[in-house]
Amino acid sequence: MPLPRRRLLQGPPRTAILPTLLFAGYAFVLLLQAVSAFVLPNSRHHHHHRQHYYHVQPTSTRLALSQAFSLGLSADQVEEKLEELWMTDVPSSLDSIIDEAQASLGVALAAGEKRLRVDVRTPGMDEQFEQTAIREKALLLGVIEAFFPLFAAQPTKILFDSEGDAALASKAYSRGFDIPATCSFAGLSPQSIAPTDEIIFLIEPTNRPGSPVISAIQSLLDTNPDKTFILFNPNLEPSGAGLGIRERDRRQQFLDSFKSAYIYLCLASLSRPALIPRELGTFHYQFEQNNYRLLRCLLTEDGPGSLNRFLKRPIYPSSSLTPTATNPPKFYLVKEWAGVRPAQEELSRAMQGAEAVLEGLIRGLSEGEGGKEGAARSVMKIETVDEAKRVLVEASQTRKVAPELVGAAISFLEKSARKGKKSPEDGEKEAEELLRKITGRWRLIFTTGTKGTQNTIGKINYFPVKAVQSFGVPFSSSLPPSSPSEYANVIYLGPWPVVQVLGSFNCPKFQKLEFKVDSIKLGPVGFGSKGDGFFTFFYVDEAVAVARGQGGGLALWYKQ
Repeated sequence: MPLPRRRLLQGPPRTAILPTLLFAGYAFVLLLQAVSAFVLPNSRHHHHHRQHYYHVQPTSTRLALSQAFSLGLSADQVEEKLEELWMTDVPSSLDSIIDEAQASLGVALAAGEKRLRVDVRTPGMDEQFEQTAIREKALLLGVIEAFFPLFAAQPTKILFDSEGDAALASKAYSRGFDIPATCSFAGLSPQSIAPTDEIIFLIEPTNRPGSPVISAIQSLLDTNPDKTFILFNPNLEPSGAGLGIRERDRRQQFLDSFKSAYIYLCLASLSRPALIPRELGTFHYQFEQNNYRLLRCLLTEDGPGSLNRFLKRPIYPSSSLTPTATNPPKFYLVKEWAGVRPAQEELSRAMQGAEAVLEGLIRGLSEGEGGKEGAARSVMKIETVDEAKRVLVEASQTRKVAPELVGAAISFLEKSARKGKKSPEDGEKEAEELLRKITGRWRLIFTTGTKGTQNTIGKINYFPVKAVQSFGVPFSSSLPPSSPSEYANVIYLGPWPVVQVLGSFNCPKFQKLEFKVDSIKLGPVGFGSKGDGFFTFFYVDEAVAVARGQGGGLALWYKQ
């Protein structure tokens, strides 16, 4: 039913209604994106992300330059300082990767290792890139052929998943390739290994439904314990329907029994729906150095062209600015792990904080704080609650702290709050304390949004407009006192509240705050709306509050 005309005219002047409503619509979308992190329930759909794609933006050289200039450095100083950051020992092409991998595998074999794996994951060589670069058998065979000289002195069986693949490889290598007489080809089967074989080189063993390759390999290992087994680009993650926890753990232990001889994982972001990959960096390991390194690259252009240097034939659009094998991207060290390969979750967290590391590296050089590695480690290191609070207060007051560092401070506080067991009596005391501390007006400073929001539009980070949530007080000091349970979430255009979400709240136990929505107003137009949600606060003091919402998002507020 349309509203009476007289009611509409009680708001702003007639000439201001249209722009106000347009902004209100825009602000309402922003509010939904932010509040959905707390109001919407967790999605029951599972989003499967490919292992080497990350939901972060590519870093350009413009970012490094702007950060360096912001520190008051001259153009010559910028060039000189940045040159100190770049890692010069990163392979720049597929050929240089192959040379490194061959040398590293040779060192591992000379050290007497019996179970090894080699990972060369680049476009055309990795199923993670199949959406944009179809795997080429010719490229794979060319890379494998580079390892054959290592097997010239020992009988070696080169195994493929099937007899058909083995026959195709044997036929291809018979045309002009110099294959050692010690090498022979076969498909993976219980009869594929001869008693005289000393090295077993398995090419891209892959678990597929109905074809438990990992079990077949384990059987070969059990019956040939003295032979050397090398996995090249294995795809044997312990996943699949019907696998119990015990079986998954058993398979993971089997995979972990293989020591890495060499790793080069090309890391990329993938924009949707166009499916355009953009290089982010690499995860790199050499046996002789025994250090796992996460390296981020800086691109001179925003495009996929830099990935062409890993292919025999370029397939991605490029320009005169595109990095090439002779003029590769600049790489800087994000983090390194000595001797122990990090879990995928730890690798992802480090990648999310890469730009904060770059900022710290540049600032460290400007202030003389001790080189690449020290700056890279210190910028991500938050060890105390007071340090985390200082970061969040500075972020709230200046909005200039790197989002990755804000996220690290919030994560530290959340982990700290989880320590120790709590009794029901503790729950009542914490609820009373939360109610006392949270009463007031809080401005939304920073939000990550829900996981679904991150996947579709990226992280929101610093909230772009003024949004204030009030608990137990009116959202404006000019309004009369409200009930102790009143809740409001308001977005402003200048001094005017253009979106108002109104309702009530309570603190039932521990650090949980539940709220109910009764109405929403867009500018002068109000309508009834029902909904509910909750926050789980894990840190509240006189200045800042941080919580995780029902939808999985994180948020930071600053007290007004």
